[in-house]
Amino acid sequence: MRVIFLNFDGCLHPCRLSYPAGTGGQAALLVPKASCGGTWFEWVPALNRLLAPYPDVCVVYSASRYRHTHREIANWLGALSTRYLGVTPAGPRYESIRSWLSEEGDVLSYRILDTAGGDLLRPSTHELIVCPPRTGVSAPAVQAELLEWLQPRGVLAPEQSSTRRRGSELLRSKSSLRLRKALS
Repeated sequence: MRVIFLNFDGCLHPCRLSYPAGTGGQAALLVPKASCGGTWFEWVPALNRLLAPYPDVCVVYSASRYRHTHREIANWLGALSTRYLGVTPAGPRYESIRSWLSEEGDVLSYRILDTAGGDLLRPSTHELIVCPPRTGVSAPAVQAELLEWLQPRGVLAPEQSSTRRRGSELLRSKSSLRLRKALS
């Protein structure tokens, strides 16, 4: 299976980055989308359309802190909720992603969707896809990077690959089991 680790703010709905003094020009705060226009999770349908032909791809919420239940997150993800496998452990984002990956042995490849990457300890550039905070996954450049990962050159189409079919079956069973546990 393949995994997309995503942050919501600036990836699935608009936000604005704040650059407080003393951060060396690094974005440190995400200003709520209310000040940016748009609606909460407005780009979920765009991401869902991109992922539709790839049933082996799941999503994991990765944030340095979170205050929401699995049920809330699954509801916000709408059509993507069937791909939702959970949340990374609390802590610095890249460390929590690495921890999640070390516990999950079935990940073939992953990408991280983030607005600035400032709180990530610089994963290799091919793993990080930076989303413009006002356009997120609706940005053509972000979609192009995702499609390049989803459709690597020389790889069979999803419907032709038995490995991807097995990954899809594994994803459905894991997703279903994890979501049932989280919601109970």
